[in-house]
Amino acid sequence: MTPMNITTNVFFLLEKRIQIVLFSVMVILLFVPYLSIFSFVLAVFLAASLYIERYTKRLTAQMDVTWRQFDSILFKDESCKFTLELTNVHLLNEMSTKTYIRTPKDGPYVVNLEGHTETIIELDELPSDFVFELTGNRRGPIEIAEISITISLPLSLGTLTLYLAPPLSWTVYPSISSTHAQRIRSHLKLGERVSKYSPIKDRLLQISSKPYEDEPSRQIDWYATAKKSTLQTKLYQPVNQDMFTVYLDLSASNGIGLHHQFEELIEDTALVSRELIESGGKVELFVNRLDQKGHVNHLSIQEGAKQLKNILALLSSLSEQDHYMGSTRFSPYVTKIKNKQAQLIKIASS
Repeated sequence: MTPMNITTNVFFLLEKRIQIVLFSVMVILLFVPYLSIFSFVLAVFLAASLYIERYTKRLTAQMDVTWRQFDSILFKDESCKFTLELTNVHLLNEMSTKTYIRTPKDGPYVVNLEGHTETIIELDELPSDFVFELTGNRRGPIEIAEISITISLPLSLGTLTLYLAPPLSWTVYPSISSTHAQRIRSHLKLGERVSKYSPIKDRLLQISSKPYEDEPSRQIDWYATAKKSTLQTKLYQPVNQDMFTVYLDLSASNGIGLHHQFEELIEDTALVSRELIESGGKVELFVNRLDQKGHVNHLSIQEGAKQLKNILALLSSLSEQDHYMGSTRFSPYVTKIKNKQAQLIKIASS
């Protein structure tokens, strides 16, 4: 359960701050000949003001707000859901003539009420449960802004707005399902051998075939397929090289500031790391960002899904406000520290 902030936007004679003034003027006019009728008018305004104040306190005391989050991690341009539960929502419905929900729409993310694309939604009646969809448009941490619920009070007295700040946060990882396949392959040209599909399997030497799963069509072994009457794919000879050092240099080519393709380089690193790890390789990562102790970010060589998660978490935390080591110092540092048996894959301005 989380607190909520309630504000009112009403006719000025209904505002709480002038209740004492209303009462004083009402009492005075009550004893003034020919003007006592106005005291009854002011009494009506005072009664309405007191009722709105009491109603607001009742909402604060009896309504509870509960948020539920199902995922804390999502990839760029992907969506996830979270829910809002309002206890005693009938307290709002019994006083509202119109109800509006406003969802935040910031640069790094978009929040929509499920089934709606607009940011301001009009509802006839508030349900007790809401399902929202969050879309991450930018890599990095996300904390969403307030979601507001506005009700129009009867007799056009004004509006009452609940501001609900979700205590929820997400981490948006860089996308690892890119359509820029050729750009990624260019990073995987290791020495004289160009790895067009896998950096670890040698496509020049087939050793066997196996039943088809989800491999690219170019890997289908048509001879084996015809022989066995079931779709077969080629199995290639593994190469000796299965350890890789991914080197991410985010500095500009002129050595001043950061590269203008800052986000693209980070995404390339995520995609290359995924390709290497999915192919069974061991990967270590160097990034020229400096931590609080002045050390370069480095993930030691490991394999498997855990290493890919560590890499994505590190890449999602990179910011243009961080401090970075210059290319002239970073390159010899990596050469000195990296695993000596690992093949270097450089992702930088060049």
